[in-house]
Amino acid sequence: MSGRLSIAALILACTVAGGVSLAQNTALPPPRMIADGVSSRSLGLVPYDHWAYDAVEAILSQGIMIGYANSGFHGDRPLTRYEFAMALSRMLEVLAERSSELVGPPGSQGPRGPSIAPGDAPGPRGPAGPMGPPGPPGPAGPPATLSPEINELVQGLTRELADELATLRDATADVEADLLDLHDRVGELEGRRAFPVSFGYLDYRLGTVCGDVSLDNEFDALTMLVGMEGYVTDNTFGRITVKMADGREPLAALGVELGEVETPLPITGGTPDPERGYLGNTPYVDEAWVRYEADWPIDGEWTLGRQFQQYGLGLVVSNERLSQQGIRARFEPFLADGLSLDAFAGAAQYQHSGGEFASSKANHYESLYLQYRAPRWSVGIPWLIHGFGITQSDGREYYERAWGVDGWWNYYKSLNLWFEYAQLSAHANRHLYQRTSEPEAYMVILELLDTPDFKLTGMVSDVQAEYDIVYSSLNPYYEVLCEREGSRLIPYERWLRSPLAIPNLEVIGGEATWHACDGRLPLDLFYYGLSSNSGWWEASPLDGLCYDALYGARLRAKVRERVECSLTWAHQAAVDESTDDASDLLQFQTTLSF
Repeated sequence: MSGRLSIAALILACTVAGGVSLAQNTALPPPRMIADGVSSRSLGLVPYDHWAYDAVEAILSQGIMIGYANSGFHGDRPLTRYEFAMALSRMLEVLAERSSELVGPPGSQGPRGPSIAPGDAPGPRGPAGPMGPPGPPGPAGPPATLSPEINELVQGLTRELADELATLRDATADVEADLLDLHDRVGELEGRRAFPVSFGYLDYRLGTVCGDVSLDNEFDALTMLVGMEGYVTDNTFGRITVKMADGREPLAALGVELGEVETPLPITGGTPDPERGYLGNTPYVDEAWVRYEADWPIDGEWTLGRQFQQYGLGLVVSNERLSQQGIRARFEPFLADGLSLDAFAGAAQYQHSGGEFASSKANHYESLYLQYRAPRWSVGIPWLIHGFGITQSDGREYYERAWGVDGWWNYYKSLNLWFEYAQLSAHANRHLYQRTSEPEAYMVILELLDTPDFKLTGMVSDVQAEYDIVYSSLNPYYEVLCEREGSRLIPYERWLRSPLAIPNLEVIGGEATWHACDGRLPLDLFYYGLSSNSGWWEASPLDGLCYDALYGARLRAKVRERVECSLTWAHQAAVDESTDDASDLLQFQTTLSF
């Protein structure tokens, strides 16, 4: 069929297709009169003596075709394929609505039944009885069908105009999608919180630690965080938080923990001591950043200021212990759907300061993270381009470089698997320790069971002796509850807050949660079994494998909407009790969030 049809051809098609259902039982309107001196052609009308008059009036009265405003019908005007598609669509709708009126041709007469003898004369009519219940509906008759010729014509026209009908459906779908997107965007804008919206928490812990459960080993610890966040403009979100703890937080991942510092830096105001971290009762800025979307230099989400970041499980990049000052950009999609790119450039230390361990030459940090994410799995490549560095007095510079592969797999219903493998290609202290070439580390976290009553998660971590990246999950945030002289305990909060990974250790363990009392009293259970990778401990925060089994339990209860209390017991079993005493923790904790 050509790109344009004459209206006369459509009249013929509609007359054939509608010969039964369109004209039957339809009273045609009387012929319209034309004013003197005005020709029918000049108005685009169909004269009542035209051969196609009846057909035109039929398709007009059924709404299959319409005339042109103020100019009539124009029967000799070429017809576009879009107009023909619309007319065909209306005709099919009319056929569907009138299908119940269609009557097929009468069938052949059946054979005559047998004759019977006449009965007795009928007696007198008795009184009418009560009306009985309606009988069951009879079987449905065969559906009304069109003649083969009409079916062939309709199917042929449908095939011919399939592209036009598909275009109309696609256009309608696009309009609906745009309306849904507009609805979501308006809802998001209406729900955005304008800056400042305050939030924070108070966390108080009281108990005994570093030995037997007794009043001789009591402690208390208070941590407070206060912040404000919200949208500064329509597309700019900001946050600032201030944190304080009355105990010691080893925020700097330097000093005695990793054996990298030759001369500790002094404590100057809010600057953390590389050997001891922050001392108690010292407020500091935990976060201060703004995030916005911009199209320069390329479309992306940009975050400027003091911020946290983590790629995968954090063996290559994680500054959970201490935020960093810098610029972070996220591009999604990046080159292809499902692919994203994260990039960070900033300072390697908490703040710029003097000294050979924080010179401007070494104090910069760059990282990248390329990830592909599907609905039920993802794979990523974290890359530490330039980590924490040290510039010696002779100008030599040493800094960290590492790369890795991480992934996530939703392997069954709500059960997930996370893993990460990492390799360190350069040390900040490479000039001091050269025992292992490109040390490796890996971590696997596997959800084994997840029901309304019980959840079980297993984990494995294996970190070689010299793998000691400063900003990584090897150095998580925790607070020191026990500082007994000569104690070689693994800090309790280090493994009660997050999965345990330490240089020169292989760890196998996990966590289980039983939602007792219909979830009102969750009970958490912990266990870690430890073994050493080698006898070389210089780059580890431990000076040997002194405790090889860590386990405990925590009972939680939500007292109010934003108040949770918990009771924790934990134990560290010594490898050799003749040199190291076993240790217990008993702690009551109350957390108020706002």
